[in-house]
Amino acid sequence: MKIKIKKIIASVLTFMMVFTQVPVNVFAETKGESIPLDITLVLDVSGSMDDPLSGGTKRMSVLKDSVYQLIDEFSTKNTNIEDVSKQNRIAIVKFAGDKNNKVGNDTYTSGGYRYNYTQVVSDYVAVQDTNKGDLKEKVKTINASGATNSQAAMELTKNLVNSSVNDTNRRYAKRVVIFVTDGVPTTQSSFDDDVANNAISIAKSIKKNAFIYSIGLSAKTNKTIVGDDGDGNWTETEKFNAYLHGISSNYPNATDYKNLGNKLNGANYYRGVKSSTEAHDTFAEIIRLLSNMLFDLADYTKVNEAKAKVPSNLNIYTEETVNALQEALDAVEEGKNITEQETVDGYAKAINEAINSLVIKDANYKKVNEAKAKVPNDLNIYTEETVNALQEALDAVEEGKNITEQETVDGYANAINEAISKLVLKDADYKKVNEAKAKVPSYLNIYTEETVNALQEALDAVEEGKNITEQETVDGYAKAIYEAISKLVLKDATSTKQEAVTPTVRVETTNKETVKAENKKEVKKVKTGDSTNSVLYLGLFGFSLLIIYCIVMKKFIR
Repeated sequence: MKIKIKKIIASVLTFMMVFTQVPVNVFAETKGESIPLDITLVLDVSGSMDDPLSGGTKRMSVLKDSVYQLIDEFSTKNTNIEDVSKQNRIAIVKFAGDKNNKVGNDTYTSGGYRYNYTQVVSDYVAVQDTNKGDLKEKVKTINASGATNSQAAMELTKNLVNSSVNDTNRRYAKRVVIFVTDGVPTTQSSFDDDVANNAISIAKSIKKNAFIYSIGLSAKTNKTIVGDDGDGNWTETEKFNAYLHGISSNYPNATDYKNLGNKLNGANYYRGVKSSTEAHDTFAEIIRLLSNMLFDLADYTKVNEAKAKVPSNLNIYTEETVNALQEALDAVEEGKNITEQETVDGYAKAINEAINSLVIKDANYKKVNEAKAKVPNDLNIYTEETVNALQEALDAVEEGKNITEQETVDGYANAINEAISKLVLKDADYKKVNEAKAKVPSYLNIYTEETVNALQEALDAVEEGKNITEQETVDGYAKAIYEAISKLVLKDATSTKQEAVTPTVRVETTNKETVKAENKKEVKKVKTGDSTNSVLYLGLFGFSLLIIYCIVMKKFIR
């Protein structure tokens, strides 16, 4: 019972360690499309891998079982993924002795002993149920023999990762390196600083495109150790643990095991495995987490920037262009992943284009047109000054303004209405009236009182100050005067004789005063422009009597 409890605790702790190492943004609690992985297994196949772990199982057997476990899991996962570009791939690198750039599982002889080459056993392959047996067989044929040339292993791993990066079909794949070793880096048998530090240096460049797990199959593993105890004398255990920290993504800027740099916050990419059970559980958890990795979300920054440019007031734009913008906004589908970044960027482009295509509504010229409709048809009856002012208001109207200039357009209407209200009618033409007045006889006393009075009434009827709209009335004054003049009747002789003793009446056209004659009747004065000489009239009257007398006497003499 105690053993089972220990195993459960170990599994939980392992799960926690593995989970904390993976960046949060690659996981999601909700369903999504799993991200394709390019996994590179970098396996220590040195001679010491034939040694047993705690419990008696050989390290090589534990390693192979763990790799089989990973192959089975990802082959099953790939079976459900039709798109080859989105399937998971596995590559295998073994490391022990000298580097061989050929792909295979080759060995070489040196000093009478046979050793494993450090080489790529299998390039990236999308494992499925149909081909997983081939990959397992390659792993199965590997035997433990040789040194621990991790530097050469990292060189080959870097080439594989770079090939994945440069593969356009694997553009969105996540790249994972799982580095497994049981001992110190060597070219012979003891810890080799150059091999260790060169491996760490190469790992630093790999970390730019992949994250690296390091797993120590050794009782010496202790992830709390990152340096020496302070006296400057590094023990093999201190070197081993600092070295595996430096290989892992715990320290992305490590250059050698003595210069790890700053640790990535929350990272736990290095762990130790001291038994076959821990190895199985560790790989199980890594497989589970990698299997559930989802694509990173697409970057919606450009979309949000485009949305921020949408005008706050869309009422000033035409309905057609606003509808086009709304369609571009409605087309945005949130939650797309990085494989659809081009589509997401297309959303932003469409929104920006729709914003640029917005057309401001035309200003409303209704008031202007209503004002223009009020302009009198005949402007010739108004004074030149006020008509010019109206014309200026009309000429100031600029067509084609948009709704943002509505205030200016309404100002046009106000100016026109104001100019109309200030139109001043021309004065009526009194020329005919004045001409008629000029024809009034100078001497009205020789005409009958009745006809003179009629003329006087026509003159008195003239009302000055009328405007051009009353021209007919004004012309009527002239006509009436002419008619009154034409109807003047001369007095008969008897009346003329009687007038000899009657004072002469002066008639003025501009004076409406009255004077009294000797017959006590009031007679209106009509202005003629001349004065009457009473002496002259008396002389003429006397002369007339003399002529009459002569005529009478002549008859009598006969």
